[in-house]
Amino acid sequence: MDSAEIHESSSDWERVKELVLAAQEEAPDDLEAWLAEHCSEPAIREEVLRLVAASAAAGDFLEGSASERHLGLPPPHPARIGRYRIIEEIGAGGLGVVYGAEDEELHRPVALKVLRTPEDSSGEMRKRLRWDARAACSLQHPNIVVVHDIGQQDDLDYIVMELVPGDTLKDAIPPEGMAPQRAVRIGLRILDGLEAAHAAKIVHRDLKPTNIMIGEDDAVKLLDFGLAKPPVPLPEGADSPQTIEGRFAGTAAYVSPEQAEGKDVDARGDIFAFGCVLFEMLAGRQAFEGPSAISVVARILGQDPPKLATLKPGIDPRLGDIVQRCLRKDPAERFQSVTELKQRLAECAAPLRTLLPRMDWRHAGWGIWAGMAGTVILLCVATWALTRRETVPEPAFYLTRMSSDGELTEDPAISADGKFIAFSSDRQSHGNLDIYVQNTRQGEATRVTFGPANAYQPRFSPDGGQLVFRSDIAGGGLYTLPTLGGDKKPRLLVAGGRDARFSPDGQWLAFWVGEEGYSLLGGSAQAMYIPASGGAAGLIAPGLEASASPVWDPTGQKLLCVGRAKGDVAPSWWLVDFHQRTATRTALGGTSSMGVALREPAGSRWLRPLAWLPDHTVLTAARQGDSNNIWGMRVSSEGRLLDPPRRWTGGTAYETHVSAAIDEHGAPTLVYDALTVTTSIRSQDLTADGAPTGESHRLVSGYSEVGPASLSADGSKLAFSAAEPVRQFIYLMDLNTKQTEEIGNQHILRSLGPLLSGNGQWLAYSLDNTGYLISSKGGVPEVVCRRCGYPTDAGMDASTMLFESGAVTNQFFFCTRNQTQQPVAHVADAPALVMNHGRWSQDHRWILFEGIENHQRAIYLAPVTSSGDVRRSQLVRISEGGYDAWEPVWSADGRRAYFIADLDGFRCIWGRRVDIQSGSAAGPLFPVAHFHRARESVSISLPNPVEFSLSAAPSFLVFTVAETNGEVWLRQLRPPGSR
Repeated sequence: MDSAEIHESSSDWERVKELVLAAQEEAPDDLEAWLAEHCSEPAIREEVLRLVAASAAAGDFLEGSASERHLGLPPPHPARIGRYRIIEEIGAGGLGVVYGAEDEELHRPVALKVLRTPEDSSGEMRKRLRWDARAACSLQHPNIVVVHDIGQQDDLDYIVMELVPGDTLKDAIPPEGMAPQRAVRIGLRILDGLEAAHAAKIVHRDLKPTNIMIGEDDAVKLLDFGLAKPPVPLPEGADSPQTIEGRFAGTAAYVSPEQAEGKDVDARGDIFAFGCVLFEMLAGRQAFEGPSAISVVARILGQDPPKLATLKPGIDPRLGDIVQRCLRKDPAERFQSVTELKQRLAECAAPLRTLLPRMDWRHAGWGIWAGMAGTVILLCVATWALTRRETVPEPAFYLTRMSSDGELTEDPAISADGKFIAFSSDRQSHGNLDIYVQNTRQGEATRVTFGPANAYQPRFSPDGGQLVFRSDIAGGGLYTLPTLGGDKKPRLLVAGGRDARFSPDGQWLAFWVGEEGYSLLGGSAQAMYIPASGGAAGLIAPGLEASASPVWDPTGQKLLCVGRAKGDVAPSWWLVDFHQRTATRTALGGTSSMGVALREPAGSRWLRPLAWLPDHTVLTAARQGDSNNIWGMRVSSEGRLLDPPRRWTGGTAYETHVSAAIDEHGAPTLVYDALTVTTSIRSQDLTADGAPTGESHRLVSGYSEVGPASLSADGSKLAFSAAEPVRQFIYLMDLNTKQTEEIGNQHILRSLGPLLSGNGQWLAYSLDNTGYLISSKGGVPEVVCRRCGYPTDAGMDASTMLFESGAVTNQFFFCTRNQTQQPVAHVADAPALVMNHGRWSQDHRWILFEGIENHQRAIYLAPVTSSGDVRRSQLVRISEGGYDAWEPVWSADGRRAYFIADLDGFRCIWGRRVDIQSGSAAGPLFPVAHFHRARESVSISLPNPVEFSLSAAPSFLVFTVAETNGEVWLRQLRPPGSR
């Protein structure tokens, strides 16, 4: 077991921490002998020894006056060093002394940094001092101290810097913490200096309050680059300090976890240190505290800092989010660049601007007028005070909330002239979604659809006269009607279509057919086009096995889409020539572009383009860390990335859909939604013959993105997963006692898909295309299949299991504990069939499964044969035609199949009797649980479709339900109403 494995094991890591703190208290003379007596595990002893050795953090130059620390009197100091006359001692630390001095040749005040004792001059400290000078000299920036000279006299090494009047940041922080706006102002200036250092490929590695000087008007200077990481690897034998050769360096309370462990450090180590500094500025205390350096390092490695909101109630939650993200243990979970961090912090420089509620001014009294005038004056003064010293890194924008009724409002679009927006909402029906149109400057929203099923994804024609939208009625499709509705009924353009986009000239519509949530397996989705007035549809990219989400370039000659070619491991973004129908793979849409790590948004398996603006900016929704926002990236007509991706919105909700218009000044106006989703596991009681009785009720709530639900055969135990930022947890609940225990967790964004065995003793799950089995009591997981998908059936005792087969879609894998892995229910004559959610019948003669073919989903039975192969003609369809059905499960007695279907235009749970002897449906479908409200669903794209599944016990059924609310926001670079 190595160090990394110890940190993955929470119990081992807790033991390491106990031993470290005990060793600190007892201070044994022979630590190795003491450890041998107290611990029998060699790997744990080695980790304790390493951490204790790492606690010898480097000192700093400005910890305080040496005379005050040691003698209580001003110490003697040299009268002169070189041409510099010493005036006073400014500060001292473990490495040396800093003097205030005068350059007698140039007649200017300077600061001299001198090694504390001459005997240090020939060794490591000399190297650090010289490296500090060289690193700082290579950086020219207003927020980095200027180095004038470096020299040696009488075995004293020194560097000469500008004298920065003021205090260290440590001294400037009051006990209760700074005012947030001052902390933001100073923080932005610190980041300006760090950004310049990182641009020169220099990582500071020792950022802390005592290395930051605060001058007049909160001017900032970064000091002490003695631990700076060089821009390129140094040649062997180079004159560099040991602390930049991969060993532990920095000061304990501000050092990143990877730096504390002696690992390679990049700019994200400085971002962690900045998070510690910002926390201290706001809270007045360190983020990680302890009685000793080693205890602080242990907390940095193994514990999270306190939430700012608990220490400073009422603080801007955006600041808390920024600090928490900076202080993630894994560098990949932090901000990936100072530029990105600075952009987010700049958004906190002033509160969001929103429109005031409407008032009837005719009945407003003098008091109201005076109050409003006073408020405006105060706002003006506050804005002037906040901005008079600031350089705003991005143009100021104005946010207007276009919906504020607490309903579900989502999926907005804006007309090309920016005068109207359209969106879907359940505000009047409190059931299905309808389309509404609203003037962006005044007036109420007008409802333009009145259908019995959900209507969403509205899009304006370029001239603003027509709307195209998706409706789920009669199996779903694209419909059109005049923008303001009138008396005309919607007209069907194309069945099955979704997510339409008009070409810039208004002649064509690009769209796609298929289902969201799948990994674009072959045949699961296709991008298509039709004339805008309707007609025959054609494939946009016939050379791709699957494609989706097409958007037009500003010329209307090309499109971007997400697609998968034959043999691809994952989807990519493709540039399609509309006239030639040829697709070229681009480097866009990956998990990392130009150093900014972007991941697919919540509820999706891929990043997708949402709009391509005239200035060549492509908008997309993406997740970074635990935020889900709208991002923009400039893309050439050849599909090359011109600039790094930039965040365009910064809220904490799910910002997933966006539309944009360009005004006469060339400024973009955005309209986007901000959704909040809460998930829970519900239970539906069943009668003896499997029919529903009573209303469903909550069984599990209070977790983030909870699901899927998996029951033991007797219904006494329930397994489920829950998500925290970039980590998935597996829990087991005893339904008799309601006690819940954590079984394990993994650093992964998507669900692990845990599935409980019938006896409740084993859990199967999937991670990185590998199937695992773990005891429900915890322990070490064992591998049961490779290159496979999610588990779908763990059997009664996990001796025989079913897994989805991953890349080969028309089969399942039969797996055993000894890693037997072979195809089963392989439909050789149906290569385009995608098979999911396979469930064995009790006698193992049949497999109940969801099949997807030609963009339609249905429930089938497949016989289990000795060869593992079946023919299409042997499949028995359990669901009927004319609707989609998915995610089946057997009843506890094996006589019924339950599944989700949109039989009545909504996604509800249905049941049907099955004759196991003949392998056929035996009776009509019957409803189990209805979900006719758009905000309440058992299968939506948020959070993740795989998290919605059914599980049955003898007397009840469990399933995951998501409840969604949302608002629509307008983002403008010019004040609302300006021309």
